[in-house]
Amino acid sequence: FEAPTKRARSQRCSICCTRTESLTRVLVQRIKLPVVFVHGFLASGDNWSTQIQRFIKTGYCEDRLFVFDWNTIGEEKSDSLLEVLIKRVLKQTHAEKVNLVAHSAGGGLCFPFLKDSLRSKLVSNYVHIGSIPIAGAAGPHAEIPTMNIYSPDDKVVKGYAIDGTTNVMERGFDHL
Repeated sequence: FEAPTKRARSQRCSICCTRTESLTRVLVQRIKLPVVFVHGFLASGDNWSTQIQRFIKTGYCEDRLFVFDWNTIGEEKSDSLLEVLIKRVLKQTHAEKVNLVAHSAGGGLCFPFLKDSLRSKLVSNYVHIGSIPIAGAAGPHAEIPTMNIYSPDDKVVKGYAIDGTTNVMERGFDHL
C-alpha cells in the first residue's frame, strides 16, 4: 500500500469536509467509492501519480485513492496481498466496495482475482487498461461492470474490444 504522492497530499480536494461545509457536500463525498490502482509489470505505484492528481482535480479526496504496489516478478501471494489491501481500504473508508483499476500485468492479477465469488463482492467496478485478453466482464458470472481501455496500436498487448464490457479505444497509443 502506498499513499498518494507528497504533491497530492499538499493539494486540497474540492469535496473534503470542513466545519463550514454543508451536509450535502459531506454526503457527496461519502458516496464516492474508494479507488484501488494496480500497476503493471516492472512498474511501481508511482506510475499512478498523474492519474491520482487527475482524480483529485475532479473532486476525489486523496483519502479515497489507493495504490497496490506489488512485486510483479515471482510474487505468488499477490492476490492475497491485494485482498488484504482492499479489506483495509474498506475498513478505513467505511465503504462497502471499491472501484478497481488495473494496467497491463495488473489486469493479469485482477481479472482472475475477481473470478473468486468472495473477492468479487469487494469490487463495484473494474477498469482493464492495456491488459491481457479476457473473455468478458469481470466476476464469476461476469456481473461486475467492466471498462476495457485499449489501443489497436499497442505494441506490448494487442488491444481489442471485449464483449460484455464498455470498450474505449484510443488510437495512436503504444502501451497505454
